[in-house]
Amino acid sequence: MAGPGETWRYAISPLLTLTHPDYPLLTSGFIAHAWKAGGGQPTTTIPIATALLFSGSALALLVASLALLRGPSLGLLAGLVALANTSFLRHCVSQYADVPLAFYYLATLVAIFLGSAAETQRRSVLALAGFFASLAAWTKDEGILFAVVVLGCYVVVEWWAGGWKSLLCNFPGCSEGRCRAFSRWLASSCS
Repeated sequence: MAGPGETWRYAISPLLTLTHPDYPLLTSGFIAHAWKAGGGQPTTTIPIATALLFSGSALALLVASLALLRGPSLGLLAGLVALANTSFLRHCVSQYADVPLAFYYLATLVAIFLGSAAETQRRSVLALAGFFASLAAWTKDEGILFAVVVLGCYVVVEWWAGGWKSLLCNFPGCSEGRCRAFSRWLASSCS
């Protein structure tokens, strides 16, 4: 994708049938565009910087979100546990798409928990959770399953907690007017 001229066509070549040409392109596309912006020469600098950026962001998000939701001592403890984990440190420099995927997973879950704790900006934070889940789906195939499971769990939990009206009123993208109109229609059709 980052080569000169028409080399992007190699990404859709029929010779790739034994490889994985349907793989989501967020991370690889970003790196290819960064290479192009840097003059078109593929180097290991961009993938290493990307891996370190996502690793640091995941660690910072873990510490900050737990400090906000449960207290600073628990946030710092979680950060220290993550830094003491050799598997996490090994994956931080591995340049695999697993590190950005882990960041998107964590960001989705943090946004959901912040949305459930928020009183005023609940829909906006939940829309942000959907955005991060969609980035996970665009990063690896496992992210597609994650996005579907997160949406399904959110729907079930909201419905369980307050019924259809609560689910529709708290769902991102539903306005107050739509929620009231649908609630009236649902009440009249169920009676």
